[in-house]
Amino acid sequence: MEAGGAGSAIVELLGPLRVGHAAGEVRIDGAKRRLLLALLAADRHTPRSADWLATQLWGDDERPADAATTVRVHVSRLRRSSAAPIVATHPVGYQLDPSVELDVDVMASLARQATAARDRGALDDALDAWADALGRWRGVALAEFDGSDELDRVARSLHQRRVDLVLAFADTVGRHRLGARTAQAIELLLSVVRDEPLRAELVWRLAAAQARCGSRQAALDALDRLAVALGGLDELSRDVREAIAADDPPATWVWERDVPAGATGLAPVPAGHAAPDATPNVELTPPPPPDRSTPLVGRDAALRRLRSLVAASGTRVALVCGPAGIGKSRLLHELAAVTAPGHVAYGRFEPDVRTPLRALRQALRWRDVAGDDAEPGEDGAAHTERVVAAAAERIAGVARTRRGLVLMVDDLHDADSLSLLTLVELVVQHPTAPVTLVCTVRDAGRSMPLVRRLADRARRDDRFDEVNLDGLDVTDVEVLLAATAPDQASNANAVRDVTGGNPYLVRLLATSLQHGHELPVAIEHTSDAIGDLVDHQIGELGDDDLDVLRLAAAAGRTVRLEVIEQCTGSATASSLATIERLMHEQLLREDPGPVDRFTFAHELLRSYVLQATPASTRRRLHGRIAAAFEALAGDLEVTSAELADQWSKSHRTSRSARHFLDAARHAATRGAHAEALAAAESGLAFCEQDEALEAELQMAAAAALHDLGRLREGDERVHVAWAHARLAGRGDVLTQVAQLTGGKYVENRYDAGPGETLRSVLADVTDPRSRSLLLSRLVMVERNTDPRSSEWIDEALRLADVAGDVGARLTAQHAAVSLMYHRPDPRPRLDLALASLAEAERLGRRSTQIVLAIDACVAAVEANELDLAARVLHDTGDADDTPLDRWWLLSQRCMLATATGDLVTADGLANEGRTLGQSIGVADAAAWYFMQLWSINHRRGDDGALAKVFRRQLTDVHASWRAAAAAELAAIGEREAATEVLDVLVDELPRLPHNYLATGTLAIAAIAGRAAQHPALDVASDLLAPLAHLHAVYGAGCADVGPIAPLLAPVPITTEGTPP
Repeated sequence: MEAGGAGSAIVELLGPLRVGHAAGEVRIDGAKRRLLLALLAADRHTPRSADWLATQLWGDDERPADAATTVRVHVSRLRRSSAAPIVATHPVGYQLDPSVELDVDVMASLARQATAARDRGALDDALDAWADALGRWRGVALAEFDGSDELDRVARSLHQRRVDLVLAFADTVGRHRLGARTAQAIELLLSVVRDEPLRAELVWRLAAAQARCGSRQAALDALDRLAVALGGLDELSRDVREAIAADDPPATWVWERDVPAGATGLAPVPAGHAAPDATPNVELTPPPPPDRSTPLVGRDAALRRLRSLVAASGTRVALVCGPAGIGKSRLLHELAAVTAPGHVAYGRFEPDVRTPLRALRQALRWRDVAGDDAEPGEDGAAHTERVVAAAAERIAGVARTRRGLVLMVDDLHDADSLSLLTLVELVVQHPTAPVTLVCTVRDAGRSMPLVRRLADRARRDDRFDEVNLDGLDVTDVEVLLAATAPDQASNANAVRDVTGGNPYLVRLLATSLQHGHELPVAIEHTSDAIGDLVDHQIGELGDDDLDVLRLAAAAGRTVRLEVIEQCTGSATASSLATIERLMHEQLLREDPGPVDRFTFAHELLRSYVLQATPASTRRRLHGRIAAAFEALAGDLEVTSAELADQWSKSHRTSRSARHFLDAARHAATRGAHAEALAAAESGLAFCEQDEALEAELQMAAAAALHDLGRLREGDERVHVAWAHARLAGRGDVLTQVAQLTGGKYVENRYDAGPGETLRSVLADVTDPRSRSLLLSRLVMVERNTDPRSSEWIDEALRLADVAGDVGARLTAQHAAVSLMYHRPDPRPRLDLALASLAEAERLGRRSTQIVLAIDACVAAVEANELDLAARVLHDTGDADDTPLDRWWLLSQRCMLATATGDLVTADGLANEGRTLGQSIGVADAAAWYFMQLWSINHRRGDDGALAKVFRRQLTDVHASWRAAAAAELAAIGEREAATEVLDVLVDELPRLPHNYLATGTLAIAAIAGRAAQHPALDVASDLLAPLAHLHAVYGAGCADVGPIAPLLAPVPITTEGTPP
């Protein structure tokens, strides 16, 4: 089986049903599914409703109650069976996808070529084309569907086409005495005579050809058998037999007395459906078919204007303007329906997707853009000019190759600047290219500078038209009502007054009136109208239907069936049944593009459903969709940018930033460096509390600038990336920086402590956001050892406001909370932590919310507000958090359980934390776990219970383990053994980093030192003095992420460092 065009399927009906594409034959299982495909392919230009298909599949007597839903299930599975599109959606129902190559169409095209060749005298070419057309048959057409009356009629018609082609071939050979082709004519005649041995017009032609080739007896036998079967021969057959019997084979005279030469009986292809000329390496995305469920009224003049523009020569521009719902997109679809296919390309911009050149990539199926790589020494402006010039040249090239192109662009008001510049370039630099650019734009979009420039340049050479769509008049409203709600046609005047003649609002209002609702007052704003007219529909939905509707709204302009199934846990049939109910309510419709996708009846409706959904519910919806995207990543083409968008809207900003980083890297591998830069900068807007991720995003942005030729020497991004990589210990990023700067950065450039590193970088950085984050980090690193800490906090807050970055401001507020830990009264810190926590939750900054929740919980414990601490942790929750975030919160709950004396719960949380921490690679997870056990046993009074555990291994372990071992040994009276451990530990204590795990280690070391009367008591107490405020609450921690467990020390350490 030969595949059709690249990526397209071929369906073969001229024999057993067969489907294939470039990858090979496609297996279509199930008799009903095969029958459904054959029905659609048998009349590819006629859309079939689900109801009609159900009747054909089951008949009226055996039709199941849920027949329409079952048809949709069959369609869905049929679509999934092939990587190439097979079935397309139509407002009426379904039809064969336009990209599918049908062997019947190929046969018909070859037949037309043969006729044309014969008419111009190229007889060999004509015979070759007829033979090629007949070679498409592989047996009896549609034989497996003998129970279908519809396909039986089609099969008979196809058989007659085959006979007509054989007759045309034989007649041409006979009339022009083409002896060399006579044997081929006999072979073809025999192939049809076997099926119809009593058809005289076939038999006498076969006999005449056999006689000419010398098979006189075979010719006479064939005619005699026919005479016996029919009880005699017709006049022409008798004449042929007599001539053969007289050894005078008929020459041309026999064909002179028959039907006109070459008659094929092939029905002409309907106008507008001729296949386009094949154009190598050029594929176009056609627009959706017009929604013919309602008539096009009041737009005839606008359609004529656009058609006249398309018919003109050279590059021309038309803007179709008007408010939402006025019918701009419908007008484009209607224009495409009356324009020669193969010459129309369609793309649409979306407000939430800012991929450069998105609509143009979609329309012309670009995978990349020529010229995206920067040339040596090229600056940003020069690079943009070159990309724009290359993109415009590609559009003009497609138009010239196709000998005409209508480029339709929907929602120009959502376009990116690179796309608009490309369209301007097309008009200015390619005025003779056969391109008609037709764009829809809302009224406000006309004032956009680049849209104005596009219109002005086209208008200057009289190559521009602006079609302004207004509301329908009363007559048109009446026609529309008569088609959609006949019993409301008498209300045309009132409906016109209320809706202003907006076609979409007219249809909505008609539906509302049919449901028995009263006519509302005049609508001043379209968005208000949506709520007034559809609230009752949404209110009458069941919980499952409403959930699917909201999921569809949160998913974007289109939602995939697989995503609905993944989010709801429903089977295909159940999900399709729900979607069908929503379609019946005119809320959803099938997207006419890719398979198994659904969209809202209008974008206005989707916007309203989303706005009417509570904010907390919206966040959960986006989280479910993002999780579904990740679960289906192997089956769906989900981009990292789509994932990032959904996670950000679910307030999982760290996940969003990570996916933006993936999007930047993916774009960089494709050479789309401008897209990589945009993704990296989007990720930075959502990055919080993650030094490593900040470093990677800054590095990705710097690399994109470098590849665009716009990275200047000493660029601040490089400094910032270096600083965050140093703090996070990311040697790979440090290596990237060194490579990017040609060795100007070396490993030891900032070979000092964290504080000195930050001060050095701050001297090189002026960007407000970066300076704010670095100052906040400096405050937390220095731990109140610098008297300027308060000034740094004030400056960090100010710079965050200057940058307008909520993430940087919340980070500064967290640093301010950290700055207050040295104060004896925890209540001011608690108040600030709670206020910052509320702001972080409101702004959807989840990672900062977790850190501030820990701050608030710690302050509450210090203030003996244990119930408040528990409430903070409960309200924070951990649903859908990353494993590391869950570990932080679990650790805090373990601390709180120990502090409140719930030691059974604390013990369980400690074990859970150990398992989770080790599974995700948390540093020192084992040390944290055994410190929890020590703290719990210490609280129980079971000192010494873990001595055997700690004695097993005292080499290559964290200092916390050694401290706990010493305390355990001292508790059971093994003072000498405890002293040996403390002798090693005392040298390790000064080298501990300033984090919560170190705080706990020092506290336990002090307890062990006192019990063993060892100098470790004084060393630990001195080191604890600056951190005494932490000792009352924390016993262990990890890195700088927050408190983990209480010390539960009956021996508090004073600020002077002397235990009482």
